[in-house]
Amino acid sequence: MKYQNLNIGINEFVRRQVKDSGKAYADGLTFGEIASHGAEQLKKGHYSEGYRDGVVIVQVDQKLTHHFICPFVKITNETKLSATMVQRRPEETPYIQIR
Repeated sequence: MKYQNLNIGINEFVRRQVKDSGKAYADGLTFGEIASHGAEQLKKGHYSEGYRDGVVIVQVDQKLTHHFICPFVKITNETKLSATMVQRRPEETPYIQIR
């Protein structure tokens, strides 16, 4: 199998994914536990190729899915949205943020 002998690491992008970050995060699992589970799933062949070279999408075992929290919400006709022009850093181009 292509990814059977990889070392799994935790990069800064992943480390930002914590509660109250506005990003998906795991509740009740450490980054190390997630990496270990990812390695197991790769060895079992439970993955698919990602959207670019070097990205692999690993399937999470059903018994662990309740640990993963996603901040996405369903938008309906009753949902109130607001748009604001923001920029993250002074040197970056502003963009429209919708909440």
